[in-house]
Formats: sequence, C-alpha cells, structure tokens
Amino acid sequence: MIRASALLTALLLGVASAAISKHYQDADHHDSPSSLPTKVLHQFPPPTWIENLAVRKNGHVLLTQLRPEAALLSLSRPWSQNPPVKLLHKFPSVNGLLGIAEPSSDVFVVVGSNFSGSGAQVNGTAETWLVDFRSNDYDRGPLVKHIAKHPDMAFPNGVAALPYVDHAVLISDSALGLVWRLCIQSGKAKVAVKLPEMAPVPGSPLQIGVNGIKVLDGYLYWSNTFAGKIYRIRIDQLGNPEPKARPELVYRETGYNLFVDDFAHDERGFWATTNQLNTVFHVATNGKSSTVAGSKDSPIVARDTSCAFGRTRRDGKTLYVVTGNAEAKGGQKARGGKVVAIDTTSVY
Repeated sequence: MIRASALLTALLLGVASAAISKHYQDADHHDSPSSLPTKVLHQFPPPTWIENLAVRKNGHVLLTQLRPEAALLSLSRPWSQNPPVKLLHKFPSVNGLLGIAEPSSDVFVVVGSNFSGSGAQVNGTAETWLVDFRSNDYDRGPLVKHIAKHPDMAFPNGVAALPYVDHAVLISDSALGLVWRLCIQSGKAKVAVKLPEMAPVPGSPLQIGVNGIKVLDGYLYWSNTFAGKIYRIRIDQLGNPEPKARPELVYRETGYNLFVDDFAHDERGFWATTNQLNTVFHVATNGKSSTVAGSKDSPIVARDTSCAFGRTRRDGKTLYVVTGNAEAKGGQKARGGKVVAIDTTSVY
C-alpha cells in the first residue's frame, strides 16, 4: 500500500524536432491572470472528483470518476447551452476510475483501482476494461468488457493509445515510476519503459512520478508530477524505447511550486493542468509559457486534473478541462469536480 491520505489527496488535490524540444525545455512559466474565455459546462456536487477525460469522434466527452465511486460518465454536445451528463457504467469491483484512452475508433480502455478509507492507494487492485461504442444504443449505453486484474501494478494512472496498434495501450504507474504495455486481448501487462526520469522525486510530499502520458510522432511523452517536467523518448510501434534512445527533457517548470498533472498537445504546443496549483498553462513551440486559465486562489479550474481538445468543427480549438473536488478554503465553499471549456481560438 502506498501511504497517503497522501496519495489520493494528490489526485484529490490531486513535437517533433530536437530544436522544438530545446525551445520547450527553456520555457519559463509565468503565472498570470486568466486570459482566455472559460465556461463551466457542468458542476458536480462535492465530493465528486473527475480524474480524466476522452473526447469521442462525435464530440461527446467521456469522464472518468474517481470519487465518490468508480464510474464512466458522458457529457453530450459540449458546445450546447446546457450539455447533459449521463452515467454510462459503474465499476463496483474498484472504488476509483483513473485513465482512459482510445486504441481504436470509438473503443476505449479505462483503468481503475481501489483506495483505502484514508485515501491511500491499495497496491495490486488495478483492473482494466474495454468500453465499446461501435454498436452503441444510446439508451443501453456502450458494451463494457472486463479485460483483466493487474496485481503487479501499484498506482495505475494515465493511459495512452499507440497510433499503429489497436490491440495494446500504455499505462503509467506513478508509484513504480514506469509505463506498462497492456495487451487488450490477453490482459497481460509487461513493462514497456522504465527510466529514472519517471521515478518519484525523492523527498517530494507524495511519491508520485510519471503521470500523464501521450504518444506523438514516434515519441512517448510523459509528465513527472513533482519534478514539474515533461519528457519524451523515441519508441517503436509497441511502445518500447528504440535502440540507443535516450530520454529528452521537453519542458521544465520553474519557481517554487512544481506540479504538472496531465497535458494535451496540438500544433501550437502543450497545454497542461496543475491540479493543486489551480491553473492551466500553455507552452508554445517558441518556448513562451503562460497561464491561460485560473490562478493560485481562483476557483475557475481549481484542482484541474486533465485536459483534451474537441474533435469536431465546432470545438476543435476548445480545450476541455476536468477537475477534482475543491475543498472549502479561505471563505470559499467546497466545490465538486466540474467540466470547463476554454476557448483557445485567440492563441496562434
């Protein structure tokens, strides 16, 4: 068991060329007031914690719920005035749902695990499921199939699809400091990547290392939460490091508070959530970095956990952000998790 009212509280608190990588690496993140338009699409009651999201090809946003129970939700038509939210499936064998990825069109893999009453991660309780929308009847919901239990996993967190493979996904393990490759058909998980740059930072308040993961242009990108850094390494189609490949530092957060949770990427750079720092920041390909939503004491994206861009013509420049439960603080009342839309059309 990983100790922490600590660990769940962390949750609960919660590119191409080398030249571009160098630009990112030298970025200096400056905290500034929110400069992009934001809209709350849905506000959940306390203590709801939304941990991750994925956007379907039809534009609907899938939400993984960590608290109060493991569940998959759907927010439909996020561009509408009051987008409806629907419960798709509960996962009673675990009490928290974490990462999600789409290995093939409209087919998703989700990972869940158990947490103790004190909020500590319970090692060896991870499980994965396949969620298939291909023959979806809206009233009945998707087909959900159990993949496997994973007793060797400690703290499964992010999930990433492999672009040229539909039978496997990658899963980050924040406690063990590595990335697993899960074979969807057999349910077997093997270590794909393990590097010192994925390990928890010694002396950090919570022992969480690799967190969000993405596969882009032949590279595996990952955030190391308390290091405040994003790295990458060249991989093959199955997620193994290429021969002689070495990890590259893509971005490093500067300053006293270091915390990078999950991130998204588009042609304009990286967009990252900071969870307990209550901000979303953008790192442009020219190295400039700025806060685009939230601030230290702002409730706008407080406890932001993950982000993803829309996939339709209506919302391709809309960054959807999900948050955890923001506890009562400084005269502000407790707020459950929420879904926030950030209009990024003004960013070039």
